[in-house]
Amino acid sequence: FTMFSAIFLSFIWTQNAGMLAKPGEKLISIRGEFNNEDIEGGSISATSIGADYILDGNIEFNLVYTMADAKNDADNTYDFRMNGFGFGGFYHIKENDKMPVNFKIGGMYLTNEAKADWLDDLGMSITTEATVFGGGIYKEVYTQESYNLTAFANYVSVSAESKSSGGGVDATAEESSTGIAFGIIIRSNNFFATPYIGRSDGNSDTGIQFGILLPQ
Repeated sequence: FTMFSAIFLSFIWTQNAGMLAKPGEKLISIRGEFNNEDIEGGSISATSIGADYILDGNIEFNLVYTMADAKNDADNTYDFRMNGFGFGGFYHIKENDKMPVNFKIGGMYLTNEAKADWLDDLGMSITTEATVFGGGIYKEVYTQESYNLTAFANYVSVSAESKSSGGGVDATAEESSTGIAFGIIIRSNNFFATPYIGRSDGNSDTGIQFGILLPQ
């Protein structure tokens, strides 16, 4: 999976505000995240900020903006930065008397652009667009008066298209990948933290997210 599209996996892995909403509850979530992903030939470190709106406890809308640094193990001359933006939504099916766990399913549209001195020197631009579909299962596993823990497992499928242009180059590359992530949401009142670990196509991804919930 190329460096240009690997960043999209983490966008959906930590989508979790809807997992904290009770049936019928309306919430706004503001969150920030740092993650590091080892990929073939290098690594990506990303910082993201996002916002979510949850309606009636099960309909969720998401926005996210990410700033990432991609490192090339063989030659740091070809390191670059990426700015990405995404939006999407999820539907949550909450546990009940007949179903012992919660489910979610949804997708996102995402785009990013690579920035680097060597790209400017060559007069090139590289942009990537992706559609991400996925789902997961989750369950509150521990509850106290002021905090609780929710464990989750998320599955992701990504289809991405990268376009290179300028400097005598005009090329398009298509990529696809699937991955799975495991984590736990630690909620204390209206604050939460989410450490997680993911795996996709032999690459590993670890990260942590912090956020605040604003009941409506």
